[in-house]
Amino acid sequence: MKAVSICKAGRGKLCVMTTVEPGKKTKDAIVFGMFIIGDVYTGNEDEAGVLASDSRFRLIFTPEEARHFNLWNHFQNRNNPDIKAWGSGLLRYATDEMAVSFLKAAIELKRGTKDENKSIEMYRFFCEENGIKMDLYDKLIQ
Repeated sequence: MKAVSICKAGRGKLCVMTTVEPGKKTKDAIVFGMFIIGDVYTGNEDEAGVLASDSRFRLIFTPEEARHFNLWNHFQNRNNPDIKAWGSGLLRYATDEMAVSFLKAAIELKRGTKDENKSIEMYRFFCEENGIKMDLYDKLIQ
């Protein structure tokens, strides 16, 4: 099997972990975790790439939370935005705008839980690290 290269991932970007539950279709893909990337080894033909998380910014969603976190509400295929299909690749790269959408959804899912503050800090860190102007939403999460 050919090793998977991670050529476009970068420090300070968001990694979103997804799955499709047994018996479900790709359009039902859910998010079960996410983290801010700390370090990247891109890999090559012989060695797979590796992403290391920034230990301050990791979120895992409970099965119940994940069932309310549909991938396709926040991610679009670049060439065919209306198609909710993953294809054969293992990795997809999201825009910063999509990442912000994932992070805002995480804040809503984590509201009232022990991870609420961590989700807010992840959002703020991501925006600052990537030069994204935080919007009116910021006032709602204070």
